[in-house]
Amino acid sequence: MSLSIPPRPDASAALYKDDLVALESRVRELEGRVRGVREQLARDRAALPAAQAVIRAATLQQRQLEHVEACLPTFLPSLPPTPPVHGGRGDTANAEPARRPRAPGQENCAEPNAVPRYISSAELESLSSYMRGRLTADRVNQSLDELAAHAARNAALVLAARRGRVAGADKRHGMWLAYSVAIKEPLRGQRWVLESDLKTGNALKLDKSGKAILTVLRHLGRISEARVSVEGTTLLAILLQD
Repeated sequence: MSLSIPPRPDASAALYKDDLVALESRVRELEGRVRGVREQLARDRAALPAAQAVIRAATLQQRQLEHVEACLPTFLPSLPPTPPVHGGRGDTANAEPARRPRAPGQENCAEPNAVPRYISSAELESLSSYMRGRLTADRVNQSLDELAAHAARNAALVLAARRGRVAGADKRHGMWLAYSVAIKEPLRGQRWVLESDLKTGNALKLDKSGKAILTVLRHLGRISEARVSVEGTTLLAILLQD
């Protein structure tokens, strides 16, 4: 039976010293981390009042915007043009509305970006119940917006074709609009939409609901209709009334 020889005292002291050094290093590392956390907490605590002020301002702005959204109508009526003053006499009763000078090629073109004359709920309510059905002013005005977009697109194509600036897939259609359709007397100087344009619409289509909307708009004087003969074919054009 062999007996273990205990380590020498100087060897044990060296081991304890190494352990204490490692422990001290670990403690200092942890103290540095704790100090960093305390410094971050101090910075966050100092920035807290500013963050709370931002939150209060954002909440106030949100309430104001919600109030504006609740009070603002979906569609705003267009403003009538302001008549100019002639001769310094201030007599504007019979004055013509101011118009921008037309560029060459635009003499027979309508204003492309004219604002639609939206209908009001009161106007819609003035119609008979069988005519308005379940239509709302917002629904009708959305269709009026789409008609205006179709008309603006046609006017832009006509102008581009007359200036020779239309190319690609739109060239043939633009040339046809400019030199076969837009030259017709009922369409000159008007904003117009062809019935075929409604096939690509979303708010206004050639269905029962779309025809009801067109009836309402026609009855309220927002649109009129004209039939033009183009290359032996009669086309129905919808004219937007300013």
